[in-house]
Amino acid sequence: MSLRKRLFLIINTENLTIKDFAGICSIPLKTLENFMNRRVDALPDIELLKITGHPRFNKYTLWMMTNKTALSSGQIDPAIFPLCPDEQFINCCT
Repeated sequence: MSLRKRLFLIINTENLTIKDFAGICSIPLKTLENFMNRRVDALPDIELLKITGHPRFNKYTLWMMTNKTALSSGQIDPAIFPLCPDEQFINCCT
């Protein structure tokens, strides 16, 4: 699965719009829109770091980069655990 598709899945799982997601991550909206709409091939590294380092989205970092999960470390796949609230993650997944 491409990074673009993974971002779409995260955005949808979190019930956000692309505009909301860009705002939360402090990514310029045009930068994210251009990537999501295939106007550019890559998302700048600095913007990717903003996503993976954000407290709300860092639970997806391992999956986003490697397509793997590590439940014991709180690293999940949004398609598998879409309804698990952050504060209840350990209880939800164990």
